[in-house]
Amino acid sequence: DDFIISFKNLVNEFYAKDISNKIKAALLPKQLSGKFLKKAPYGYKKLPDNKYKLVIDPETAPVVKRIFEMYVLGKTVYEIINVLNMDNVLTPTDYRLYSKGNLGNTKNPWSKKMVINILDNPVYTGITLF
Repeated sequence: DDFIISFKNLVNEFYAKDISNKIKAALLPKQLSGKFLKKAPYGYKKLPDNKYKLVIDPETAPVVKRIFEMYVLGKTVYEIINVLNMDNVLTPTDYRLYSKGNLGNTKNPWSKKMVINILDNPVYTGITLF
């Protein structure tokens, strides 16, 4: 029994690595041709007729710009969070739900992680990494 279980685990591990390599091999040509494959970052959206192309979202881009402006002016991440929460700015998750008509009465506050993810994301500098 132990040998069979070990053998099955080995086969499953090989299968998982094989699938992973096949997925990477399929995505690499798309990435090299400049196609954006991930979920669009807050402040951007994907074109309806081209899901691989990012364009600026006119509704959320001003929020991203505001976050960077406050940070450049010396505001701390916590001060930025407080401003966004006081102004009832939708978080990235809430905005996605809202844009799909699913928000309801839930409203999540901005967090340190959300703001830092925006400030650290190289996509906002015009660089798309894959």
